[in-house]
Amino acid sequence: QYVSGPALLRQYRAFGGEELPDGLPLQRLAEENADSSAARAITSAGNWLGLGLVSLVNIFGPEKIIIGGGLASLGDLLLVPARTVVAKRA
Repeated sequence: QYVSGPALLRQYRAFGGEELPDGLPLQRLAEENADSSAARAITSAGNWLGLGLVSLVNIFGPEKIIIGGGLASLGDLLLVPARTVVAKRA
């Protein structure tokens, strides 16, 4: 609901994003403009991901967490905010 393709598009639109041209991914928009609706939506998803990971870290204390799925291809755009949340809260 918070960290998925459909959720990312909902956030993008909530931040004022317009319809995407065919084949233009949010990742490219975010990389081209860090203040864009796309970048803000990806950062928001990363923050939500981080909050979920905090629970896992606090309960299980894993040495590693492997992130998969379609949004994992966003790389640091998604993972830097998630890591920041985990570092602050776990």
